[in-house]
Amino acid sequence: MINAYVKSRAMRGTWAVAVTCIILAYAAIVSREHRQLAAVRAAERSVYDAANRNERIISQEAALISERNYVRADIARMVHDTTRPADALLGELDVESGELGVRVISVNPLADVSQRSGARRSTLHSDGFTIEVDGTFESLLSLLHEMTSGAPLIGVDSIAMTTADGEQKGSPTLHATLSARTYELDAHWSQEFR
Repeated sequence: MINAYVKSRAMRGTWAVAVTCIILAYAAIVSREHRQLAAVRAAERSVYDAANRNERIISQEAALISERNYVRADIARMVHDTTRPADALLGELDVESGELGVRVISVNPLADVSQRSGARRSTLHSDGFTIEVDGTFESLLSLLHEMTSGAPLIGVDSIAMTTADGEQKGSPTLHATLSARTYELDAHWSQEFR
């Protein structure tokens, strides 16, 4: 009976160890599978986020292409414009000054040594001018706005103003000397936009 009891106890101990080993093995397998499943879910989330970012970028492609085409068309128009910027500046001054009540006194080209010498010409060519005009402050301001906001591309480097004799419509007349530049793209750019 004692022998049977010891055998029974040993058998129960063996079964307990076996069941414990099975439970520990199952826990190890399940734990490893949970870690792998979590890694797969993290990778899935990462791929999903990357796909969403790519979709946003692709949705902006049409707008970027439209902007690129708009810029190309502007540059092509500037390249193919047959009027030299200096001539366009004189035409712009003639039209705008008449409409705004500004009197153009003189337009004098500046000698630009770097552009005129044998040095290599840059992509963007510019000509400098000194322009003297008379008018009211408002009319001169309007002239500057009109000159620099359209085609051809004209930049005003500096303005010096003094009061002049006479009055126009109750406002003092000003004498202004403008240092302006006209810009045009070099001829080799025309190949890019044809």
